[in-house]
Amino acid sequence: MLNKNLLALGKHRSEIRELFEYGKTLAEKGIPVCDLTLGNPSAPTPTWVTDALLKGINSENVHAYTSAQGSQKARQVATDLLNAYHKTHFSSEGIILTCGAAASLCGVIKTLTESDTDEIAVLTPYFPEYKVFIENAGAKFVPIPFATSDFSVDYNALESLITENTKALIINNPNNPSGKVYTSQEIEFIAKILNEKQNKFNHPIFIISDEPYREIVFDGAKLPCIADLYKNTIICYSFSKSLSLPGERIGYIAISDDVCLFNDLYAGFLGALRSVGYVCAPSLFQYMIENFEPVFSDFSVYESNKNILTKGLLNLGFTCNEPKGAFYLMVKAPDGNSKKMSEMAKQIGLLIVPADSFGANGYVRLATCVSPDTAKASLELFKLLAKEYNL
Repeated sequence: MLNKNLLALGKHRSEIRELFEYGKTLAEKGIPVCDLTLGNPSAPTPTWVTDALLKGINSENVHAYTSAQGSQKARQVATDLLNAYHKTHFSSEGIILTCGAAASLCGVIKTLTESDTDEIAVLTPYFPEYKVFIENAGAKFVPIPFATSDFSVDYNALESLITENTKALIINNPNNPSGKVYTSQEIEFIAKILNEKQNKFNHPIFIISDEPYREIVFDGAKLPCIADLYKNTIICYSFSKSLSLPGERIGYIAISDDVCLFNDLYAGFLGALRSVGYVCAPSLFQYMIENFEPVFSDFSVYESNKNILTKGLLNLGFTCNEPKGAFYLMVKAPDGNSKKMSEMAKQIGLLIVPADSFGANGYVRLATCVSPDTAKASLELFKLLAKEYNL
């Protein structure tokens, strides 16, 4: 009687959410817990955001409908911000404001999917909801394995797994869950493979550049503009991480004039969003964008936490990567069993997420967007884990 796939999604939350809800239950009972599960930004929201929202609430017509693609002024500001960051020449005519990057991704994937033989590839490790979005659109989810401990791309696997049925490749840069920043050289190599495949199969293969963390980079890392390195790039963006607004959904889809099928893609994105009931992005947050001030959240706490945790974990004998962006960290389970490690940690009040569902078997993911006190307290609990593993 009901859609079994959707019923299953509703009944069984992701492991991230299950652990997060467990942590909330403990906290409500006054039981101490170090929760490193959810990417919930802890850096304060810039004051101008609150000021703009309060001003907007008292403005006339701020709660009214806008055009489906968003107000012209908000789209122009979003375009200017994109061009200022990436040194590009996008036009506001290629921007659609959405309810965050997830809505953008769903709209794009739905537009690109024509039949159940279509494939959407993703670089591993990946945000688990990609699989949900892709399969819900009726396409086949194709993970591209990583090659090394720094989560670099396995180019041989990419070469073999991009097929005639491939419609797009999703690249999340900086990456959730690893914090890896794919370099210009890496993107150029990916672009070379995809261009060869486009020519071979005589149809476009798009890169979907998922960029909600693009402002959060560390140690002088440079985030390449994928759209400059590969013509058929579709950008999905959210303001939720850069402004610490995860609970308020505002973002956009962006394509440049150089993208093939520009007009059809744009119309398809609008149609895809319309088909699932999106009328327009929240008008109050469009107003916020219209009154944007060039001040983002202070990301220094994320870099500090990253340094505290990586140094502390390595000193304890754990193996972990060195993130260059976002606010996540991957730790290798000493015995290769990430679910066991997560459960052991749970028993001592430390919540960490098995990364198997991220395509990284044997690792756990830590969200480092917590308070410095939580980051330091978690190391005390990792000391107990280290003893359990005889490190």
